[in-house]
Amino acid sequence: MDNIFSEAIDLLQRRDDKGVVIEVLLSLTPMLERSLGNILFTADKNTNVPSLLRDLINHDQVQEAIGGAGCLNVLLLHLFMGTPSGLNLRNLVWHGFPRPGEISPALASSLIILAFSIGESLQSRGVIVEKRPTVALLGQSGLFSKTERIFNQIQSKLFSFSEIPCFNILIVTFSCRIIR
Repeated sequence: MDNIFSEAIDLLQRRDDKGVVIEVLLSLTPMLERSLGNILFTADKNTNVPSLLRDLINHDQVQEAIGGAGCLNVLLLHLFMGTPSGLNLRNLVWHGFPRPGEISPALASSLIILAFSIGESLQSRGVIVEKRPTVALLGQSGLFSKTERIFNQIQSKLFSFSEIPCFNILIVTFSCRIIR
């Protein structure tokens, strides 16, 4: 995780092109979201981690772990990432709304500082964050393997229908090969 931060800081300092901010936000926001889920997992392994970032930020145990409901870390999370009424940087960049140069580098730098501040808050409280189990993407039981089996089944069924235009079969076949 430290590597992502050092790369982000390096990119912001080294590159002067307009797309660097979007690139940095695209790498930092999912890492920060995953980390918040890990904080909740550490606090209570029986709690399901919410799928919506807004719900994760609003979760009492996450807020308590990073400083309490009214602390600056929580307020900044709401402002930068957490609610549709805030800047919602995560959704903006992941859905491709901003053009290069439309987001200030100061916002990306602020997100880095916020992540370090959350880490410092956790460290001062003696919290050691545990990582949640991840989804296997490779191997026989991995997601890619399961997806490939499903697409192969779909592909064999598609070829059995003579009324499907040839173009659609080509698109499905091409899609299956891209996923492999």
